Amino acid sequence: MTPMNFNTIATPHLGLIRYSTLFSSLAHRLGPKLLSRTGEQFYLRDNWAAARPLLDIMSDPSPSLPFYRSLTLFKQVRIFANAVNDLTVPYVTAAMEDEDPFVDWEERGVKVKFHPKYPPIITSYTVPSLSPSSPASEYTSAQRSPSKRKPKISKPLIPLPPFLIKPFPLNLLIYASLPLLVPLAFVLVFIRFTRATSRSRVRIRGLENRFSGSDNQHHTNGVQSLVQMIQAIEHRVERVIEDAVVDTIDDPVGGGSISANPSGASTPLYDDGTTAYSPSGSPEPSPPPESVLTSTAAALASTPPNATSMINPKPSHSPSELPKSSKNAPLLTPLQHTIAARLNTLPGLSKEIAFIDSFVDEVPENEDEDNNPKSRDEAIINNSSKSTKPTKSKPKHSIPIPIRNAHAPIVSRDVRNFEHHKIGEGVLRCWAEGLVV
Repeated sequence: MTPMNFNTIATPHLGLIRYSTLFSSLAHRLGPKLLSRTGEQFYLRDNWAAARPLLDIMSDPSPSLPFYRSLTLFKQVRIFANAVNDLTVPYVTAAMEDEDPFVDWEERGVKVKFHPKYPPIITSYTVPSLSPSSPASEYTSAQRSPSKRKPKISKPLIPLPPFLIKPFPLNLLIYASLPLLVPLAFVLVFIRFTRATSRSRVRIRGLENRFSGSDNQHHTNGVQSLVQMIQAIEHRVERVIEDAVVDTIDDPVGGGSISANPSGASTPLYDDGTTAYSPSGSPEPSPPPESVLTSTAAALASTPPNATSMINPKPSHSPSELPKSSKNAPLLTPLQHTIAARLNTLPGLSKEIAFIDSFVDEVPENEDEDNNPKSRDEAIINNSSKSTKPTKSKPKHSIPIPIRNAHAPIVSRDVRNFEHHKIGEGVLRCWAEGLVV
């Protein structure tokens, strides 16, 4: 049996990253304590073996350790990561990188070009010099309207999670209730995490005691059932904690565009001439996809001649020009730098970068008339006579709606309740058609 495909999507390979913000500082202080063993592993505070964190052991290429050696057996190792707006798993940890040219990308005028078959996957980006003359508004985006008019994205002063985004006048009531809702939410989250952590530690301690041989009467059967019990409990506990973390971190108060810089050699992947980024420079190309998807090239602008390619990037900036003083710049530890360097030596490694910042919504040009009570009776009359007299639909125009957290949309996690999660369908097609079989 030959291992073929190893794929991850928005996975924290380096653990969770710290930033120079209050929320990040609190998360790194409380996360290892409130999230039990999973939290310790997320923040590299655990002592999995020889007083070393689990992620450190798993990335160690030493012949005596099985994790890295097992990854080298796969014919293709493929990583998918969000370039911006992933507040749960930022780019630097998802893509195993330690530099972030996308920090404050709007203010700095960073431009990207999307893959014509797999948007929001990008094929190249441009990092201009500091203090660009025309920032923000002219970058290439598959989610933006192809029309000449580029409406400005309106971002609320206090971002809300998706389930609290309501139309007028409910939005006013929600904002008025924030002074009460925010402290109450923090208290409930703290209590929930504390209770879950306590129960988790008790279960882990009990399993460790049983595994140590305290019950030797039925050793063989006990060990076999113990392994099954550990697998079931770990899966359940980590799933509950993961969901709680996602629900809590999704759209927190504040949050910026977070990503990192890919760099390395190239590995051919697509049949249209573009290639996937591969830092290892693996000589074995992935097979081209068999089906051709509907092209969205009409929605994509051309890339400037000095664009930085995701395939073989030659940045138009020096490392010293990156805005490391920004609060959105990642603060990696020496161990995280080491883990990134190790993982980028994996043979057959390729990286796909998704750029998800907004989605297009179709809005009637006279949207305010829908909320006018005076016209409701007229609407009822029009609806009642719809079968006998055709009515004209209101003209619509496309406006970009900002996406605060791209962690769920990259895998189209809940398209039934959140229409903007459909943006990730291009990522899923890219993943499925790139599998080696």
